[in-house]
Amino acid sequence: MPEPEEKKTETAAAGEEMLSRKRRSALVSYLAILFAFAFLLVALSMVIENKRLQSTNAAIKNDSQKTSANLNKTITDMQNENDELTQKLAELQDQYDALQVQAESQAAEASNQLSELTMQYENLQTEKAGLETEKTNLTESLAAAEQKAADAIEVSELLQKAITANEKGHFKTLKKILDQIEPLKDLLSPSEMDYYESLIMD
Repeated sequence: MPEPEEKKTETAAAGEEMLSRKRRSALVSYLAILFAFAFLLVALSMVIENKRLQSTNAAIKNDSQKTSANLNKTITDMQNENDELTQKLAELQDQYDALQVQAESQAAEASNQLSELTMQYENLQTEKAGLETEKTNLTESLAAAEQKAADAIEVSELLQKAITANEKGHFKTLKKILDQIEPLKDLLSPSEMDYYESLIMD
């Protein structure tokens, strides 16, 4: 006997409802699997990132330690070099001070020698001036003596001429000669003065 139409409909509806529940259950399971897989991917990604960060941090720390060590070494080298330069500068300063003292000593000695030489030069200049004055005086005295000797010779010669003119009776010539002898009579010797005075008296 065939089933009624309503029963078929109810059976079909029940089957569809069952199928729908299975689909929902399968969809939920699929979504749960997807969610779990995504969670695992995220967790795995975080683990990988964490390891990468740790590795990077270790590398940075290692580089930082190396850099710090290099920096410390550089600072130490610079400090040593600075100490050496400071020592060399101190040595150069000592050498400069020694040279400065030596230069000042030599300058003082040279100044003293210059003062002594200047004094000696001034003394020599004074002596030279004195010698030149003495030379001038001697030259003048010599010239005066030479002139006096020449005048003495001349007055002696005039006296001889006067004696000759007196002997020959040339009285005008005698008077003229006696006038020439007058300014030079002090140059006559005592015996010549006697002749001169006798001629005047005559």
